[in-house]
Amino acid sequence: MSFFKQVANTAPLDYISPPFPSLYWPFPVQGYQANYLYYARDVWRYTLTWTLIFYGAVHIVASGYAVALQWRNWKIIWVAPVLYAVVGGIEAVIAGSVVGGL
Repeated sequence: MSFFKQVANTAPLDYISPPFPSLYWPFPVQGYQANYLYYARDVWRYTLTWTLIFYGAVHIVASGYAVALQWRNWKIIWVAPVLYAVVGGIEAVIAGSVVGGL
C-alpha cells in the first residue's frame, strides 16, 4: 500500500498542478482565483514547501537573536545559524510530511 495512494480520480481532464506560491489569492485582481490540489503528491509537495519556508524563517530569526545576544563569544557563535537551519529543516521535513500525508 502506497503512502501516496489516491482513492478516486476526481481531477478534471485538463488538470495541471497550480503554480507556486499560492492556491488561493484573496484579492479579486482577475476575478475568482481559487486552485485546487487533486493528487496526494501535490498536496504533500505544497505542504512541505510552505512548512520549510515558515520553519526556516522562524529559525533564522531565532538564530539572529542568539547571535545578537552572544556576540562577545564570536569565535563559536557562527555555529548557531548553521545549527538552527539544520534543526529547522529536519523539523520542517518531518512536520510537512506528516501533515501533507494526512
